Amino acid sequence: MARFDVELERFEGAPDVPALARALGLDEATARALASSAPRVVKRGLSEAEAERFFHALRDLGARVRLHRVEALRRAPASDPAPSDLPLPDFDEPAFDEPASAARPASPVAAVGVP
Repeated sequence: MARFDVELERFEGAPDVPALARALGLDEATARALASSAPRVVKRGLSEAEAERFFHALRDLGARVRLHRVEALRRAPASDPAPSDLPLPDFDEPAFDEPASAARPASPVAAVGVP
């Protein structure tokens, strides 16, 4: 099932803040801040019907609105191994061959010569 985000791009003139607050279910101060911070996503993850309802309500208020189709996150099937069951590499051995002359200092401090 497709999900949609509703983005308020801008208003074609001064926004009707009380009507915007009612349309989005916000208080007037939040609606005023939202109108002045456009473009901004105002609703996320809505069904197609819900997204269209908000789209038309905002357009009726003089807003330019866009709908963005978002992909739902796929849940892993129960048969997939849990992350703790995944094999981890063996870190006891170096991942590459070091020449014998490349001896490592005992500590990082000894490497820079700090007493």
